Amino acid sequence: MMKWLIKILIVVNLFVCKVLYSQSIEIGLNGGISNYNGDLIPKKSSEALRHSHFTITPFLKYKLNQYFDARGSFTYCKISGDDALVTDLVQKKRNLNFSSNIYEIAIGLDYNLLGYIPTNLVKQISPYLHIGIGGYYFNPTTNYNGQTINLQSVGTEGQGMPGFGNKYSLYQICVPFGGGLKYALSDEINVGFEINFRKTFTDYLDDVSGSYVNYYKLLNGNGPLAAALGNRAGELYGTKPEILPAGAQRGNPRLKDWYITFGVQISYNITGSSSNFKVKNSYKNKKGCPSF
Repeated sequence: MMKWLIKILIVVNLFVCKVLYSQSIEIGLNGGISNYNGDLIPKKSSEALRHSHFTITPFLKYKLNQYFDARGSFTYCKISGDDALVTDLVQKKRNLNFSSNIYEIAIGLDYNLLGYIPTNLVKQISPYLHIGIGGYYFNPTTNYNGQTINLQSVGTEGQGMPGFGNKYSLYQICVPFGGGLKYALSDEINVGFEINFRKTFTDYLDDVSGSYVNYYKLLNGNGPLAAALGNRAGELYGTKPEILPAGAQRGNPRLKDWYITFGVQISYNITGSSSNFKVKNSYKNKKGCPSF
């Protein structure tokens, strides 16, 4: 039995080594800015840019052929919004704010529109499109009386109270899609840029979605912290919280939240002996000029 196990392990090892040796892999790093679109985004795009943050994405791509790359990635980004920083008076009066770190793992497929073969700079430049599926963790927080508060656990819209449904999950699915441009500096080194949108299936990236809950009802159901953070207009103007009518709009539940990343990238090609990036002998002396 042991002899057969050793033989099987040897065969598997040889097969794995062969596959790895014949692979075309691109490994790289993308860095840039992130932002979000949701209930706390300012109406003016110039004001929305104030909430841009740093993002970074290490990634790995497997070259299926010159047109298609399978890829996997890990993304860290941050998003935020703050009504107090906008000029629109109606939104400013609402006085809600949040920030959240996002940690995302995704897989997907790139389509190089012009074909891409960096080996000997045969096809040196190409725009590309991307689509995938991912999972991410987020946790919206706010600052209240000098403390950082995790909003999901508070239940600012009555989550967890009878008749209001459960608290939203901090683990969600997203659909990343976008595109970019890549350019081969050499056989091994690529540079480029990419914009990536995330379609999400939650309206609570910013902890804002539906209607205000009556202050006293929220106070009795989820406690004083929920009542204070559910309606912060009085806090802005130094007055008592407004007692709003049932159903007064706090957010727009019909529109889900998005987050977006934009960055520049650099990557390195690891090419095996029989990889999809190997080119015919007729290309071996071709240097410098892209071919389409």
